[in-house]
Amino acid sequence: VAELGKSYYQRGLIVSTMDDWNSNARETIDQNEKGIEIIGLSDLRNSQIDWSQFNFERPENVVVKKPKKLREYQQTAKDNALSHFKENERGQLIMAPGTGKTFTSLKISEALAKDKNGPFKVLYLVPSIQLLTQTLRGWNNDTELTITSMAVTSDRDASRGTDGTEDIKASDIGYPATTSSKKILQNWHDFESLPKPTDMLVVFSTYQSIEVIGEAQKEGFPEFDFIISDEA
Repeated sequence: VAELGKSYYQRGLIVSTMDDWNSNARETIDQNEKGIEIIGLSDLRNSQIDWSQFNFERPENVVVKKPKKLREYQQTAKDNALSHFKENERGQLIMAPGTGKTFTSLKISEALAKDKNGPFKVLYLVPSIQLLTQTLRGWNNDTELTITSMAVTSDRDASRGTDGTEDIKASDIGYPATTSSKKILQNWHDFESLPKPTDMLVVFSTYQSIEVIGEAQKEGFPEFDFIISDEA
């Protein structure tokens, strides 16, 4: 962390083989002005890397897991949603907890993206940083298209769960997060300047930060092609 104080570093990233940090270490990370993201043990476990085939003697040979496939009921939900959106601008998809609504929403978005000429822009709204993190990781792990992700949230957006549990910190996303409309707009300009933009641009945001996205749009950020409100 002290090394990050040098002028030529813009941000920090810690890759750790543990998830638990003591209060002093957490305070040092959270108070760093440049911003530090953490990739912990659970992130590595839940990545698409097939660790059973990983060999430290040949670390360059990385084998990834086979892509997930929709289950029958998820395929039905996807087909019904696509049929609905042919004639409607809004809809509601109700699925029981643990049945894969995040994965299903990804496959619906991918299908819609394939029908568009140019990058498909998605806004995915969630009520907590914890859910934002899970969704961002899930989409990036399971997508069959190329994807560029933005995280819009901060620690002040942290919420308390219905069971009283505390939300995670923004640094635990393992991905740079912001609540600056100017930074969001700059990210868009950087995306536009790519030689070959990805198939999808997805902004993952907590509901508490939606006003920041509105400000970015007033300053030039484009309209979204598809908006998903999770657990709204």
